[in-house]
Amino acid sequence: MYICKNCGYKSLKWLGQCPRCKNWGTLEEQEPEENSPYNSKTTKGKKIDLVSINDVIPLGNKRLKTSFKEVNRIFGGGIYKGSVVLLGGEPGIGKSTLSLQIAIDMAKNSKDKQVAYVSAEESMAQIKYRAQRLYDDLPENLVLSSSSDILSIIYSLDADKLEFAVFDSIQAFVNPNIGSIAGSISQTRAVASAINAWAKKTGVTVFLIGQVTKQGIVAGPKSVEHLVDTVCYIENMGLGQVRTIRVIKNRFGEVGEIGFLQLTDKGFIDSKDGSEILLKQMNEPMPGTAYGVVLYGSRPLLIQVQTLLTASKLSIPRRIVEKLPKNKIEVISAVLSKALNLYLDQYDIFIKAIGGINIKDPGIDLTIASSIISAYKNRVFRSSVFIGELGILGDIKDCTGIDIRIKEAKKLGFKNII
Repeated sequence: MYICKNCGYKSLKWLGQCPRCKNWGTLEEQEPEENSPYNSKTTKGKKIDLVSINDVIPLGNKRLKTSFKEVNRIFGGGIYKGSVVLLGGEPGIGKSTLSLQIAIDMAKNSKDKQVAYVSAEESMAQIKYRAQRLYDDLPENLVLSSSSDILSIIYSLDADKLEFAVFDSIQAFVNPNIGSIAGSISQTRAVASAINAWAKKTGVTVFLIGQVTKQGIVAGPKSVEHLVDTVCYIENMGLGQVRTIRVIKNRFGEVGEIGFLQLTDKGFIDSKDGSEILLKQMNEPMPGTAYGVVLYGSRPLLIQVQTLLTASKLSIPRRIVEKLPKNKIEVISAVLSKALNLYLDQYDIFIKAIGGINIKDPGIDLTIASSIISAYKNRVFRSSVFIGELGILGDIKDCTGIDIRIKEAKKLGFKNII
């Protein structure tokens, strides 16, 4: 069986291009898992007990607090007790540092319980050195391990005494029952399945760290996202040491929430208001710029869209887009050409959203349109913010959270809110 290392697509034969994610050369041969329908040696399962829903004891709605207001907020008021969280990001982005800080927070808040930090990449001495660099005093109830055998680790952890556990990183652990190397898709999925089943049975809250390579290969996290309760990613904004932490899946809270953290010599700290951070790196209004307010979950953020128009010498003009959906630009360009008689088919359009954050919010449509109009007319929109969704017939529609967006624009001093 062949599995795409980028998205987990399965095929019985090798394919040059993955039909799901459209990447080339990502399908790799893997041995079928024992319980897979592709495996002819699948054995008969054993009978399980079925329990009435009225007899199930709920865990309650308890949430574990960290010292980070931004982290607590994106998780919906704290990390849901008994949940499994996948934290992904590129190498060196700060995943291990943030997870260690959260583990230390949990240990300090749970004096009568243990917190485990298990690393298959670092020795216990290295973990302690990093912890001493972050904090002067370390809690006694924080226990460490540097083993890579996930079954032995789970067997050794005393769930009755355990409150919280971090596994760093999921690609480095191995399940000895799986005949493949560490980091392979089948091994990563088997490790994640074992941890997830253990966490659900014991009620221990778990953090899984997943690597995302700089080449964009996200096989580890992508192949286990459907197993876990919450998926969040740390990303670099391009503003010094400012990081965003973004939730893309959450069974116990809002999806799309975003938080801002700053990496210092003493680890992460809560950063300033997101809109103020983004506003600092935005240029003064000039032809081709327009401001808008987008929503990430319940959080409003100011963004600036910049457009450059150049006379095209091509039969099909170019549309070069950064941090915005390219299809959206094509549609908005067509609407402006039809509704306002702008001859955009004569121009190459280069358009970018400032701030290092990918934007899919439909409430940004009017900002994009205004930016293109500003570039076309060589007109500057001063102290103006544009909020609204654009229909394909040229009509401007309301968007979700309009009151929140307007309030954010007023707070930042914009006088004309359109």
